[in-house]
Order: sequence, then structure tokens, then C-alpha cells
Amino acid sequence: MFHAVVDHHEALLAALRHRVEELGLTLETVENIAGLPVGYASKVLSDPPVKRMNAFTWFPDRCRESARHAARARWARKKDERVSRGVA
Repeated sequence: MFHAVVDHHEALLAALRHRVEELGLTLETVENIAGLPVGYASKVLSDPPVKRMNAFTWFPDRCRESARHAARARWARKKDERVSRGVA
């Protein structure tokens, strides 16, 4: 089993590349397992990377849910403003 200390972005990429190679996975398989768009893993795991990973890469469901929650809160605020003005 591979263990790595990751203290910066480049170390994280190196550890991910090593683990993908160790498991004998294709990047397409990694994308399917992780729910990433087609071609994304090759962009973020290339050396040097073409794209940088962000919060949506690491926590896609949580980010989508946060965005939905923010949209619902905005909608509720706007509705409250309309009600207080007597427009709703």
C-alpha cells in the first residue's frame, strides 16, 4: 500500500499519479469512478497540469448542494422583500 505525505498541490498530484499507476487504472476509469467530466483527469493529472483542481473536483455533491442552498436563500429573501412591499 502506498503512503504519501501531501503538504502542497504538486505533492498531491504526484501521489495521485502514483496511486493511479499502482492500481493500473486508466484516467477514463478514474473519471468514471470520481464522477468527473470526460478528459478532466488527464488535464489535472498531466505533468505539468493543464487545469488545476478546485473544490468542485474534490466535493462536487457538497458544492452543488451549497449552490442550491444559496439559491433557495436568495429566492426566499426576494420573496420576503416582495411580501413586505405588498407586491407578492
